[in-house]
Amino acid sequence: LGAPLGKWAVATEMALGQPMVADFMVHFPIMIWRSDFELFRQHIANTIGNGTFNDAFRRFATDANSYNQFNIILNWAWYNRRDAYDWHLQSVLMSQDDMRNGKYNTIAPRIATHARGMAPEEIYKAFRQGYCHACIHCDTCLNVTAGKEQKKFMFSWVFPLMFTWEGQGMPWEEPSLKVEGQPYYVQEKFYVALKESNYAWPEKALQMLLRSPEYYPDCQPPDTSSCTKKTAGPKAKKPWKPKLENVFMNACELLFSGTRHYELTA
Repeated sequence: LGAPLGKWAVATEMALGQPMVADFMVHFPIMIWRSDFELFRQHIANTIGNGTFNDAFRRFATDANSYNQFNIILNWAWYNRRDAYDWHLQSVLMSQDDMRNGKYNTIAPRIATHARGMAPEEIYKAFRQGYCHACIHCDTCLNVTAGKEQKKFMFSWVFPLMFTWEGQGMPWEEPSLKVEGQPYYVQEKFYVALKESNYAWPEKALQMLLRSPEYYPDCQPPDTSSCTKKTAGPKAKKPWKPKLENVFMNACELLFSGTRHYELTA
């Protein structure tokens, strides 16, 4: 939780009648009780819409970039339904009390991320990294022999992909929580639970593994006519390149092909 500033602050405060306490349009997944949507809409309607949500929406949603629905509803939930949710918020330098003692700042895997704005190559790498982490832990690699072999060395090249912001910057750590605030520890627990669920890869995911870097996840196979570099947008983000990423990507490709090595481009 930080200062009530940011891109969504004005619309959020207008909609709720209360200052924005945090920017919640950051990490995913976000899960909200279905029954809370009615309460949330009524709150906004009563605050600025003369009792109707449609009137309220027209006031704060002046254009597509003026508001963010995730940010508004989670700020509402923080004020009105805080105890109904399991919060996993990354602390900042000035955080105190419940944002340091584990009540609201326990680490959780970020199992989804934005794709638009990222270069296709970075999406390609992130997808393969996620697959390789999971298949090594769960013994579900397409190349079974390579999976068993790489498992011996996995801790020499593993890095916490699920604890960075879209592959940018350093991993999420909560030093005050000691070992339970370390991403490697939380990631290992996540994969233990995943293995116990007997997860099976969907066919579409396996198709995507074998696509070239130009393939874009929003495209639906078998039609890939719109999968171009322009699809990702003109402002491709500079990737965070963790230590040993080259080693990781080379080892990773063996787990599903066993024939080609992926070379990281500059």
